[in-house]
Amino acid sequence: MWLFAVARGQTHQPFRGRVLVVVTCHADDFSMFAGGSIATLIDKGYTGYLIRVTDDEKSGGPDPQHNAAQNEREVLKVAQMLGLSAIYSLNFKNDELGRVPHDRLRDAVMQYLRKLKADTIYTFDPYAGYGEENPDHRACGLAAEDAARNADNPRYAPEQISSGIAPYAVTDGYYWARAPIDVNTVTDISAYLDRKMEAMTLHRAQFATSAVSYFRKHDQDVGRIYGLGAAEVSHHIWYRSSSATGGTEVTKRVVIERKPASPPGLTSFKDKTIVVISPHGMDYVQAVGGTIAKAAREGARVYLVRVTDDESHGGDVSPVEARTKMAEETHKAAEILGIRQVIDLDLKDGELAEVSEPELRARFAAIFRALAPDAIFTVDPWAPYDRDLDDARIGHAAEDAAWSASHLSFYPEIVLEPKTNFKLISNRYFWTSNGGEQVPNYHEDIVSTADTKFRALQAFHTEARRPQLKAPVNSESFYYYHAANPLDWFEDWLAQPQPSRTPSQPAELDLERDKTKRALVITPEATDWLVSAGATVRRMIQAGYSVSLVCVGDGDKSSISAAQFQRTAGSAGISTVVNLGFREGELSALPGLILRNRLTEAL
Repeated sequence: MWLFAVARGQTHQPFRGRVLVVVTCHADDFSMFAGGSIATLIDKGYTGYLIRVTDDEKSGGPDPQHNAAQNEREVLKVAQMLGLSAIYSLNFKNDELGRVPHDRLRDAVMQYLRKLKADTIYTFDPYAGYGEENPDHRACGLAAEDAARNADNPRYAPEQISSGIAPYAVTDGYYWARAPIDVNTVTDISAYLDRKMEAMTLHRAQFATSAVSYFRKHDQDVGRIYGLGAAEVSHHIWYRSSSATGGTEVTKRVVIERKPASPPGLTSFKDKTIVVISPHGMDYVQAVGGTIAKAAREGARVYLVRVTDDESHGGDVSPVEARTKMAEETHKAAEILGIRQVIDLDLKDGELAEVSEPELRARFAAIFRALAPDAIFTVDPWAPYDRDLDDARIGHAAEDAAWSASHLSFYPEIVLEPKTNFKLISNRYFWTSNGGEQVPNYHEDIVSTADTKFRALQAFHTEARRPQLKAPVNSESFYYYHAANPLDWFEDWLAQPQPSRTPSQPAELDLERDKTKRALVITPEATDWLVSAGATVRRMIQAGYSVSLVCVGDGDKSSISAAQFQRTAGSAGISTVVNLGFREGELSALPGLILRNRLTEAL
């Protein structure tokens, strides 16, 4: 812990007496994304503290010990310049938060929220979308939000209460991101821009001093979007009401002309190297097979990485036979499309939950360093309602590897030659499947290769989930993200006019009264279903449904006793209550396959 003496410059301080806790994943995140806003809030009366989650050992050169020490020295100066009163370091391993159970990280943050009596937090948006390539950022945001929402509940981390740290209610939070978020707060940092840039020049381990001019221009460009000299954007969220602060208003945008910094994908595939990362042998053929065939035809060197062994995709044949046949059919389809080589990682189909994201990222990074691709095609990790959880794991790991493979501080053990020019993979194309909902921003004309794609799909005879083959289509759609500069894409997205939100008319609940039906309600905590779906469940019971309830958590953090819960469920007409008994608030420590298998039994 480091303490600083802080001088306050403003006389008007509406937030005097309130405490702001900034939770940053890495040494530079908080100053880059919210430095001006943090300085503004502190000058308006907040007492500010910084929780630094990781050790930044991979931020800098190839020497992790030097990186950690240099970043520690530099973040002290930056925090002090922005007006923060103290720094608390959790010292988790940089870019390895995927190995840390969520509840362990949450409780570590919660300890300081309680100890410092935090009223407001400022951290990463845990729900940021395209462009948030670093999974540490999401893990940090999720843990900070969970800690803030539950810091007042003594049943969370009770050992902290036993040691004398009292529960404390955090009222609200601000979320920053370098990717699209639901912006509802714009902070005018015109008066703080010079101080923010001066602070950022101190991050010499993170980036060259010359890069600061890029960040200055970014803040000024965001300011122009809102008619300000310079600005930062965030999402302000209330965890509970408070009379200490007012409401949040959405700042209107100014209509501006702006040429996007991000190019619309590769203008030509000629002489390019492309790596396709597909969860299963047939996924990419369905989604982007025509584009891949077109790229190969134009002279691109295309490689396919099939991640899983496809043993669950073989219909009635045995898993061993399915693996063999699907491998043969995958190679046959790849040959039809013009792919040079198929790289089989052969991970167990449907069980990627047992493979940590850092491990998966390392496998992809080794391939990227060897092949130095100009573009990757992979499954969209942000598409909601994707039925296959392996898709999101693979997509996130692939994007993370597209960045980390270019840094020598990652995986020194796979640098087998004196090569230091590993490149960032800036062209990233994402497809969606398995019911995922995506709003594509890129379309490829595949008239010339539609028949080739159709023939490649016909190569799969074993695939149990193969859809009925239809006539060839003439275009393919996916989401394209250009990652040349870390904030260009977000800036372009902000500059675009946002569609008005007109909620669609909800469909009426379809209840067939003449048929006996059973429904299963699965709830993480005892009372969640009552708040969110209680009236709907009641209507189903009145319509003749037999409704059973599966409560995953054991209720040890709930204020309602087990007897009260049973009476409530019985009075609501629930026929059966099944308690799985997993420790509430700690499901992240439970292997995903165990939970899936228990729910499968219930279903």
